[in-house]
Formats: sequence, structure tokens, C-alpha cells
Amino acid sequence: MKVNKSKEKNKKSHSSSNSKKSDPRPQIETSPASGSIFPVVGIGASAGGLEAIEKFFSNMPSDSGMAFVIIRRL
Repeated sequence: MKVNKSKEKNKKSHSSSNSKKSDPRPQIETSPASGSIFPVVGIGASAGGLEAIEKFFSNMPSDSGMAFVIIRRL
């Protein structure tokens, strides 16, 4: 019985390459850099609350060091 070694080699390399596939998800840094705390603030309002949000931001300092996520329901 003749064995084709090149086919066996291909099978082995193919199966080992499958087990070493890289994770397609992006890598995310989960710990903040030393000394950097960055608060994220979520604010939700319906259409009638937009005036209150404008008033809130007009009284907030522009360099507060916070990020704001505004969720509107119209």
C-alpha cells in the first residue's frame, strides 16, 4: 500500500493551523492607564427634556474631564 506523505503533511499542517486561529474580536484595554480616570455619564430624556439638557451643559465646565452620552426619546 502506497501512502502519499505530502497529503498527510498537508492534513497535519491544516489541522494545526485551525487550532491556532487568531481571535477576530478586537483586543480592548480593560485597565486604565496609571492616573487616568475617565468617568462616562449617561443622560436620558424625552423630547420635552432637551431644554433641561441644554441648561445642564450650559452650566457644566467644558474641561470637566467627563464624557457624556445623551439618549433622546423623541
